[in-house]
Amino acid sequence: MKDMADLDYIQSQPVATLILDILTQITKHDIALGITESEMTVDSIATAFKMQAAADEEKRKVDVQQSSDIVKKDLLECELNSYIMNAEFVVPTEFAEHPSITSPQRRKEVLMNFPPRHKFTGTGSKDGIQAMTLEEFLGAMARAQRDMNLSRQEFHDQLVNCSTGRAHALLLDWLDNDESTESIYHLLSVNFDKRIVLKWLRLS
Repeated sequence: MKDMADLDYIQSQPVATLILDILTQITKHDIALGITESEMTVDSIATAFKMQAAADEEKRKVDVQQSSDIVKKDLLECELNSYIMNAEFVVPTEFAEHPSITSPQRRKEVLMNFPPRHKFTGTGSKDGIQAMTLEEFLGAMARAQRDMNLSRQEFHDQLVNCSTGRAHALLLDWLDNDESTESIYHLLSVNFDKRIVLKWLRLS
């Protein structure tokens, strides 16, 4: 039964006629020489076809995933470019070339200028207290960066230090994935700018 199943499988392949003709010729040749066993059998040919089919399927999956990743990347770049062109949140562009927090006094100044006391959560309010909006958070971060002139890495660290909850977790994830400052601002806007939701509701 297995040989019949293998034969049916081989016959379903595009080159089945050629393969079976070759196998027939080899079998006749072996019989003429008195060879009773051959390495090329219906089973071995079917196995080879199945292995190739599995390899082709795996390659297809990889190609599909790569294509999907490229599309997602292109969409993100389009969104990011649109955000940069129409940005309401000004992304800091001036950063110190080298780390600037080099002393306890300097660290104290940074802590006093950046907004750690009222950390950004991304939620509207908590316990009846109005939480900091994204607009307020990024505005405070921009003013502090203008005054303190941190390096880009130090500024990214402050984004994390001045956030909590879901916003904090997302910022850590984005930074772990080496997102740029511009991309981080875009992602913050997509996730936490309530004005985008309100604008969409008004248009829908």
